[in-house]
Amino acid sequence: MRLEFDDGTLLLENAPETVPCAEWDDRVDAYRAQAYRHRALLEWAGQWAESDDQATLQDGLSFER
Repeated sequence: MRLEFDDGTLLLENAPETVPCAEWDDRVDAYRAQAYRHRALLEWAGQWAESDDQATLQDGLSFER
């Protein structure tokens, strides 16, 4: 399963039908979830070694005031 941030939502490619918090999107033939569900989906996906989280920032954020 691949988890990717896409236009304000999470795109879940190759996700099983049992994926929580997501709805099927016919436009992309994949499940889609609201972005705030990221943590819940990662915890749920933790049972698979084959999950690929592309939605988490790898380099961190830098904010300036």
